[in-house]
Amino acid sequence: MSKKFERARVRVKGNYDTGGRLGWQIGPEIYAEQWWIPVLWDDDEDPDCFKKVGLNFLDHGQEQRELRQNILDIVTDLVSKFMYYNREEEDDTLSVERLEQAFKDGVITHEEVAAHFLKELKGKNG
Repeated sequence: MSKKFERARVRVKGNYDTGGRLGWQIGPEIYAEQWWIPVLWDDDEDPDCFKKVGLNFLDHGQEQRELRQNILDIVTDLVSKFMYYNREEEDDTLSVERLEQAFKDGVITHEEVAAHFLKELKGKNG
């Protein structure tokens, strides 16, 4: 017999083809040769069932920590793109060397860039 249903956040384990996929358990587990969990996936409007053994059940705190880390990782990527990748591939007016030299010469400071980023972020987020 299955335990009492409680809505839960789930993620497919990494060793599956759809590893990392997020969704919500939307009903009690079902036994048919093995345990299945009805899931409404974040990226699909139609629910389906997934093997219980293939899911991680996230607590709210874990989900919040992972969301926070995901946001910080994206900021890290933005900085890398700003400092290096976009400079080399797309921007012939501001090379990596010219940007780095501007920081060294005091044309602009890291604090000014961070303050401008914060201003833009707050402006976009209300």
